[in-house]
Amino acid sequence: MSRKGSGALFAVLLLLICELYLHTDNFLTRYRSIFAAGRLMDKLNALNELPVSLLLVGNSRTDNGFDSFLIKETTGLNTFNLGVPGANAQILYGVVSRLEEQGVFREGKVNTVLLGLDESIFQFGDSLGYGVFIDNRETLLQNYQFKELFSTYFRLLGYGDHLKELREPEKLVRFIKATYQEIEPMGGSAKINYGFRPGERDKFQNDQQLLAQEAGALKPPGKQVELYFWELVKLLKRNNVAVAVFFPPLLNRDTLFLDDEHKRAKQYIKIKEQLLSLGIPILNIGSQETKVPAEFANAGHLNRKGATRFSKKMSQELLQLWPNIIVGSK
Repeated sequence: MSRKGSGALFAVLLLLICELYLHTDNFLTRYRSIFAAGRLMDKLNALNELPVSLLLVGNSRTDNGFDSFLIKETTGLNTFNLGVPGANAQILYGVVSRLEEQGVFREGKVNTVLLGLDESIFQFGDSLGYGVFIDNRETLLQNYQFKELFSTYFRLLGYGDHLKELREPEKLVRFIKATYQEIEPMGGSAKINYGFRPGERDKFQNDQQLLAQEAGALKPPGKQVELYFWELVKLLKRNNVAVAVFFPPLLNRDTLFLDDEHKRAKQYIKIKEQLLSLGIPILNIGSQETKVPAEFANAGHLNRKGATRFSKKMSQELLQLWPNIIVGSK
């Protein structure tokens, strides 16, 4: 074989090895401090190992806003915060589907889920590349989402844009360090903090990302994304999980789910009403509360002070909703 042919064969083998490695959980676990999908894997691994009965599911507003330990302190429930920054309903459905496969909803494990909703959860998009690793392939096929399905099988292509970020010197250095030593993601290990990461100004989300998230509030729900949300609800109900919904507080406005007067709120109000018609209660944790800038990392995310206040409020609402929830749930 010529030198040129040997080089081409070596390149193909190297790409194949990289592709196979991307299909292992070890890749995301090893580089959990580098990629957002890695931090999600850190949470999923912790959730499988820890004693958890109450699970909070949402996006960054849940991730930053609700302290698992404070909720446990008030309710007595072992609580885990599965907020996934940047996730929409399609990604969250993939996450919850994986948890079902892993037996997380079996007896003696998670029996109660609180869904933290905002408008962006119902918008198209996966800017952080979770879907390559977490999308439910069967559902992608049923929905004719062939591009996304292809990406789950050929992850080098699907996740390539995120791997290109390693061209940034600072990120490449962190990647190399993570290759030979354990480095926890920003906010710490999910096994230690039970998934909660308090918001800090400009640390986890910059103004551009916040504007993109807020832009979702001006759009109606994406029909296909909304279908994923209802599939998620069905999955939880099928596993006999008690489900309630909450709306993380915002500093400068009310969520459209609760704003009857806003001209763009109609379809979000409809989602709320459908939840209630299914017997899914809504925790009132922020709509009638005074909100002050000192409790927010930015207009859309609570800081530690705000998380302390609203975690206690959530706990109180939860105990009022289900007074006997502690029985058999510790």
